Amino acid sequence: MEEEIWLKERYRPEEILGEGGFGTIWLVYDRQKENRAALKIFRRAGGQREAEILAEARGIPGVVNLLDSFREGETEYLAMEYLEGGSLKEYVKREGTVPDKKALELLLPVLQTVTALHSRGIIHCDISPDNLIFDREGHLTLIDFGAAMRRGEPREEKELKAAYAPGELYQEKEKIGPWTDLYAVCALWYELVTGRKVPPAPERLQKDSLQPASAYVRADSRQEQAFLRGLNLEIQKRYFSGENLLAGLGFTEKISGEQEKALREQWGELWIRITTETERTAAAGIAGETRIKMRRLLAAAGGLAAALLAAFFGFRWYADSHPRKVLEWKLRCDRRAAAELEPEKIVSSDSQEYREALAFLKEHAYESEEDVVSTYRFLPEALEGWEYPGETAGSLPVREETARLALDLLMGEEGQEETRNFNGFVTVYTEEDWYPVYASLNWEISWSYGEDTAGMYVDYVTGMVTYLYISSGDAERIRSFLLEVLPEVSPISCLTGEETEEMFRYLLDTEEYISIWLNEKCSVSLSLGYEDQITAAITAR
Repeated sequence: MEEEIWLKERYRPEEILGEGGFGTIWLVYDRQKENRAALKIFRRAGGQREAEILAEARGIPGVVNLLDSFREGETEYLAMEYLEGGSLKEYVKREGTVPDKKALELLLPVLQTVTALHSRGIIHCDISPDNLIFDREGHLTLIDFGAAMRRGEPREEKELKAAYAPGELYQEKEKIGPWTDLYAVCALWYELVTGRKVPPAPERLQKDSLQPASAYVRADSRQEQAFLRGLNLEIQKRYFSGENLLAGLGFTEKISGEQEKALREQWGELWIRITTETERTAAAGIAGETRIKMRRLLAAAGGLAAALLAAFFGFRWYADSHPRKVLEWKLRCDRRAAAELEPEKIVSSDSQEYREALAFLKEHAYESEEDVVSTYRFLPEALEGWEYPGETAGSLPVREETARLALDLLMGEEGQEETRNFNGFVTVYTEEDWYPVYASLNWEISWSYGEDTAGMYVDYVTGMVTYLYISSGDAERIRSFLLEVLPEVSPISCLTGEETEEMFRYLLDTEEYISIWLNEKCSVSLSLGYEDQITAAITAR
């Protein structure tokens, strides 16, 4: 009689349920619980990590229950609940296509499951028909967390299932987030309804042959548009989260405020970075083709309606809903960028840089001479190739877009741009050897906020703000500008409440201009204007 094999003196293998690159899954008898379980046996390390992720996901409906994890010798084991209903892959093979209503019925619980995972900082990264198993009640359960990753954790190379893997799983793993799993869920809906798999992302990037579901079958237009959005090749055009996709499908009653908050806290910063970088790249003309495609998409979707959809579900929706978080993130980015600035400077008139700069000026600028000083004035279109910023660029570590958001938050409304002028000149000291070239190349921009105004100077070369001001008849708004905005745009600068009041007393008593150098980087000033308008300014030094 053949001797029975017991693992951990508890689990008796009965038959193989499946095999993969990781190892083998066995159906086993668990004599401790007197029922059957699924035992995952690993060929190499990975069992402990998967066990940790499943433990973090414990309690989420629709996630397979972890029963046990252990090691014997060099082999790792995971024991999980045994699901008897067969896989979604088998269901698709048996049923062929299913009506859109039925497909949505099957996938809504899956969508809620992955959304809950995302709110805990977990991305599955391998959602596919063979990793979704029916339980006894006919509900789909998500299994196989071997490829899963936690927020901020590097992802190891894993075999990808082409129809369900978006582009970031192939080449931009630092951009993996909830939108990655949502792509897979949307691909499942497409396959269920049409009987066709979504073409692999690398092929779609070369030539996108994905057709709408309605090209093959009758499909609800709202569902079709929502799931097609989730299948967009560009991350910023997909949904930020499962909550957003649920809203797009019309299931607002299934959205949890607490879960949405957790999703924002876990993934909001990454989403902002991805979408902001994309918009910045497009604005710089590097991704012109992408911008053209976006315009075509919006035109096809119906102009305003598409724009509103993008605004609600994309970056602008997040920015509008959480402007303070967006501002904090932008400030951090700007400070890092300013810290990394290494502005080009011409230190001597006896240098090759000086000779090249002088030749550039004579070719592209208008010259006026004043004894030992030559001043060269530019039109902005003539500046391409000039690489020397103003002397104070980077002293205030904040860009135009970020400073503008800080002003809008202070004013409580979005300002209307009134003017944008270029003021550019370079001064060359012909009889001075040390630092003989001084550049002042700025965009001068102003906005109106009702009866109040605000504005800034922005260095042409670096994009950093060099001067920021507001003008208002509301003294409290001026105080807030000095006490709240100042430390945001110049983190090494601040005024106490007492110092601010002292500046106000001096201004009102003397009706004169007052300016204070706070440190080597920044000064602040107050001045009294027409009809008791007070102007407060922050100036880079």
